[in-house]
Amino acid sequence: MSKTAVVDSTVLTDVLIKSGERRDNARNALETFDKTLLPMYAIKEFKHSPLQHYAWAHNAIVDQGEVGGLFQRIGALLHSQYHKRKASTALEALKNAFTHLGSLSTADLVKKHGDNARVERVMADRLRLALRQVIEDGWDDRHQIADETIGQLACYEEKAPFMERGRIQLRPRRCDPSGDCCLAALMKQESVTLEALIEGVHAAPDSRENRARATVLKTMKRKPKQHINDKECRAIGDAAYAFHLPDEGVVLTTNTKDHKPLAQALGRGAVSPDEVNDRTGTDDD
Repeated sequence: MSKTAVVDSTVLTDVLIKSGERRDNARNALETFDKTLLPMYAIKEFKHSPLQHYAWAHNAIVDQGEVGGLFQRIGALLHSQYHKRKASTALEALKNAFTHLGSLSTADLVKKHGDNARVERVMADRLRLALRQVIEDGWDDRHQIADETIGQLACYEEKAPFMERGRIQLRPRRCDPSGDCCLAALMKQESVTLEALIEGVHAAPDSRENRARATVLKTMKRKPKQHINDKECRAIGDAAYAFHLPDEGVVLTTNTKDHKPLAQALGRGAVSPDEVNDRTGTDDD
């Protein structure tokens, strides 16, 4: 087992805002490495999608005022090809929020909301507060899950979530649009590594994300003077973690099928928390 792990946004998400077995598996896996590295890119990805989906669930409760209306909105997303992930993450957010309600008694609810409060509105209010706590606590703890944060992004403002008219806002989620992407600028300087990553993405499963990744990596290789915008920066995706791998390091991710070809193209590897914990258990036996 490698001694150093580069932590991707899937593991970061499991540790910070998930609950139960997924969170425990991720935490246990992190503890097995001598050193853990968290690229700033992972924080950007975490805020842009998983945390945004949690904020969407919170804000939908604010808009609807009742749990039933929220589930109707989630149901509508499930029928959309492009929003199923948001709907799935929103359902996970509600599940995790419910775990924060277990210690509340009827007396607590009556004290806060009164004897005549409607149950659905009371539950909506409690879920809203629980989601806000998960979001704020997750953001506050983002730098604490790894030994070191690496790959600082000068073009990305790491601003905390904030409240605006009762809704959680995550602005900005994108990088500064002026100039070249600072991550891309670093990658362009490593032409051999960049060429290997292009080969790696071609060996990865065919998907919309990997096709977009191949396109932007090729653009960086063939047209190094062309600026990479925020959308293209996000398309770099999994390749960013392979780029940050030290010698004999591995990417720790729940998405090994996409990460392994990229890491292996550089002579390194990628493992999931489940794989790490299984190996640790075998070693202990």
